Amino acid sequence: MKNGTRQGPFLPFRLTEMLEDGSLVPQDLVWHDGMEKWKPLGEAESLRTVLKSPAPVTQESPPGIEDADQSADPPPIPRQRDLPLSQGSALQIARERRRLAWRRFFARQIDFGIAAGIAIGGTVATGLGSAWELLSGFGPVAITFGWMFMEAVLLSTTGSTPGRDMLGIRVFHGETEKPSFLTALKRSALVLAAGLGLGLPYMPLIIAQWMFSFWQFNRLGTTLWDRACGTRVAYRKLTLIHGGAIATFMAALFALTFWMQYYAPLPQNMSPELRKGMEQARKEFFENINQRKQG
Repeated sequence: MKNGTRQGPFLPFRLTEMLEDGSLVPQDLVWHDGMEKWKPLGEAESLRTVLKSPAPVTQESPPGIEDADQSADPPPIPRQRDLPLSQGSALQIARERRRLAWRRFFARQIDFGIAAGIAIGGTVATGLGSAWELLSGFGPVAITFGWMFMEAVLLSTTGSTPGRDMLGIRVFHGETEKPSFLTALKRSALVLAAGLGLGLPYMPLIIAQWMFSFWQFNRLGTTLWDRACGTRVAYRKLTLIHGGAIATFMAALFALTFWMQYYAPLPQNMSPELRKGMEQARKEFFENINQRKQG
């Protein structure tokens, strides 16, 4: 109840986001099933975890509290598709968790894409090998372990990573503190072991871990590594800035893929059949470009 107008319903994590962006203050009235009447958020014990630090409620009554207190039985939260309140709330929570799970998944894929791009650029620029050689064999394992340490550094200093920034995600230790380097490293190592199959090129293992992590997050709203490390993940509302960042990343990924397909040197250990196919594809591609220029 804000300024005499009822809003919601909202899930607890949305209240935290609203507090952070200033659209909600501890003096605003809240109610959920089980409460006798509307109360200021700062006085609602059941929602105390929503507040980073419980703020005292001012003595002046918030707008709308007189009308709210007159009813001993507040109006129920709107039901979804005429389902009972408990079932409708459960469905809403499940949908929100699935949405957030996919957001976290794609943030990690963006991070690994950036890590792979940096590794490829460094390897090719220094002449230590080709892009194809880096992404074959145990090259991805080396990139994954290297990113584990880089992620720990970023989380302990900024609380985020490039992929998380693009999708409005931050990692905290406790309520407001950034994780220490050791905590962040432990978290990254658990993700690597329990969610990424140690980076090994064995997709059945990785897919099985992805499915288990998704099921666990959908059921509990958290992950194994966050519970083990005492960390929590906060989400911000996505804006056009996030969309622009994602579009930039996708363009860079397309450019890197295009370069590897048609310009990157082929590794010496590539099989003759694959090498012949790649060379033929490149030849046809450049012939088509020349024909269009001449036409």
